[in-house]
Amino acid sequence: MNIYTWCGLQYATTFLKTGQIKAMEELAPQQLSEYEMGLLKRLRVWIYEKRRQTIKERMKTSMPKLSGPSPNNQGELFQKD
Repeated sequence: MNIYTWCGLQYATTFLKTGQIKAMEELAPQQLSEYEMGLLKRLRVWIYEKRRQTIKERMKTSMPKLSGPSPNNQGELFQKD
């Protein structure tokens, strides 16, 4: 629970949500323990990896697949006369 309230406090202070800051200051710790920071870091890495994986999958499905030789065949571009 400390991680959620700490993140909420960080959000509130970043975006200057004054009503939310007052409520969160009562609940949220000023700093997280080393263990909680480790958990938060692992969560950030997991989110980053999932985002990259999703982007790669979307790029694979959205890229048109060529059937046959490329239209920019180097042999055709530089023919010897």
